[in-house]
Amino acid sequence: METNTETIKDPQIFITKEARELFDNMKSRLPEFRSFENKDFVVLAAMFGVRYKKRRPLKPQDTEKSGFTRERYLSTYEIAVFRALAINEKGDVVAIKDPKYIYSLVEEYCNGGVSDLKEFIYGDPASLSKKLASKLREIITK
Repeated sequence: METNTETIKDPQIFITKEARELFDNMKSRLPEFRSFENKDFVVLAAMFGVRYKKRRPLKPQDTEKSGFTRERYLSTYEIAVFRALAINEKGDVVAIKDPKYIYSLVEEYCNGGVSDLKEFIYGDPASLSKKLASKLREIITK
């Protein structure tokens, strides 16, 4: 298995313009998300992408000049989760040596999960707290 071991200083995570607009809307309109940082939205949307097995590769026209968040803002736990995801996808622990692969995968799952996240947040009139608790129970019991 070929691996890119090139060192990337502080990798960026890019999202589509559509995702950026959704996150900005959620943060400004919903009190539950006002304290969220960009990295939190990436993790949340990636969770939906992984849960529903949806990946959406970014196209050059989808991105902006700068990323949405950077590795330096991630906790060691979040980095470990992203590395575990990469290992699971590649089926080999060597995946953790390829930061381009790891963050590309996170971007794909994040952007793939945006539509399901949007539907989850805005599509059902039930309270957001109840929906989040229900979704967490669903994920934990699977």
